[in-house]
Amino acid sequence: MEYIGLSVSKGIAVEQAYLYAPLTPGDYLKRIQENNKEIHQSAQECFADALRQAKEELNRLLERVAGHSPEQAKILSAHIEITEDEAMAEDIRLALEEGQPLGEAVAAVFDTYIRMFSQSKEERIRERAADLTDVRNRLLRILAGLPEQDLSALPAPCVVFANDLLPADTAGIDRRNVKAIVTEIGGETSHTSIIARSYGIPCIVGVTDICKKITSGMLVIVDAVAGRVIPGPTPEVAEEYRTRRDTLLRQKERTEACRSLPCRLLDGTAVDICVNLAQITPEALSAAEYADGVGLFRTEFLYMGRTAQPGEEEQFVTYRRVLEEFGSKPVVLRTLDIGGDKQVECLRLPREQNPFLGERALRLCFAQPELFRTQLRAALRASVYGTLWIMFPMVGSVEDFARARAMLLEEKEALVAAGVPVAENIRIGAMIEIPAMALAADALAQTADFASVGSNDLTQYLLAVDRTEPMVAKYCQKYHPAVWRCIAMASEAFVRAGKPISICGELGGDALAAPALIGCGMRKLSMSGGAVAEVKETLMRRSLAECETLSRALCAAQSAGAAEELLKAFYAKGEN
Repeated sequence: MEYIGLSVSKGIAVEQAYLYAPLTPGDYLKRIQENNKEIHQSAQECFADALRQAKEELNRLLERVAGHSPEQAKILSAHIEITEDEAMAEDIRLALEEGQPLGEAVAAVFDTYIRMFSQSKEERIRERAADLTDVRNRLLRILAGLPEQDLSALPAPCVVFANDLLPADTAGIDRRNVKAIVTEIGGETSHTSIIARSYGIPCIVGVTDICKKITSGMLVIVDAVAGRVIPGPTPEVAEEYRTRRDTLLRQKERTEACRSLPCRLLDGTAVDICVNLAQITPEALSAAEYADGVGLFRTEFLYMGRTAQPGEEEQFVTYRRVLEEFGSKPVVLRTLDIGGDKQVECLRLPREQNPFLGERALRLCFAQPELFRTQLRAALRASVYGTLWIMFPMVGSVEDFARARAMLLEEKEALVAAGVPVAENIRIGAMIEIPAMALAADALAQTADFASVGSNDLTQYLLAVDRTEPMVAKYCQKYHPAVWRCIAMASEAFVRAGKPISICGELGGDALAAPALIGCGMRKLSMSGGAVAEVKETLMRRSLAECETLSRALCAAQSAGAAEELLKAFYAKGEN
């Protein structure tokens, strides 16, 4: 018998199972009720003490992981912010004043927020419910007088099975003994997925009720390449998977060796491999050592998880740091892309029926020009510290681009007039993610200095699929021939105009898709740092002629399935 889930971090493990089942909120509440008989403090004092202790625990955890796990540190920082949320704390204090029992008051207020976040249409906001759940459980555990539980010291190599893993569970995770992780819930952006990828631990999520099928100590196979969990395999099957595991590990070592090499096709064609940057951490900035630049610097992270907007000075300091780190290598700064699946508290945007088709990104910047101009001034001031390219998201027409460009040049003139140094060689470009701009790419190429295809949004708009909605996920087909035709059309238009064009969506870091993108005419791909080595290795085994042949075949394919088979066959041929 085998069970299927979503592979979020590739790899294979053959080890004994370890069923991780921490206490539930109900267990904590029962213990709190028992403890209340012996507590002489007021409920308000107990809550204040628990909040203080939770923050102290989180700060200790943050110190433990800050040096080696930026992703974990980011999540723990968000948890510290929750403990400092005065609105939530006040809701709990009011509930206590009304006579609600201490544990129940904490649980009820947190559960209200958790339900609200869980019902959001945006996946990133839904995933925030896990952060609230973790802080709730931490407070309840402290009120119950119980010690912390985590996965920091396991007795032997194992596969961890759990309903889900929260940051408190994985802080200081025993990376030596945790050989794989399997959870019943979670998605691509869940905490478990993020941590597993950052640590290189094979991981499968979304395996329904798997904890009911597993007992601690039983031998299990986790095939996080195919998304398969096999409990109690025969000795022959177990040995087969051990061989596969060892082969995969050797392959990863060979692939990793390509990370720092320049990317050249077999015929010598040069390809720039850049990284997408979403956070300013030591790990992210280390990409300057092996990448050809930043193909997408997502600036909206500065606005997230806070109640006040970042000022011009804060933005300037952040942009300057990135530009200095990458030096002569281009950094493509995408202006604010808020709305759709990215909502932020500090902007308090009105709720829209369909935010993906609403006032988002550049449209929002036009509606709130001072918000836009503040960012432009910060970027222009930072431009003298490196090689800055500025890119506008959600450009819907040539007029949109011209309007945004004019606003940028106005701010540049004002700064120069005030004696503020600004670089002369700033390139100004556009994201191609609205299908209309792929169709009108020839006109855009006459005015933009460069373009980058945002394949995630281009796919959802072209195929009329909300990419954050699980119910229609099967219709969001990134290999659909129509997507390839749009990409090829845009690429060819910019190549004819002698302007650079790249891609920075999910396809950019897809080793299957990379050769076809080069075949479309692109000479620059941008991706997460984790995808760089595999994409380089894949391209370095191919010639430009082969890539162009593949691109033409994809554009002529009759279905997404047929296109995917072409890509897989091409990839497999290159491995031989």
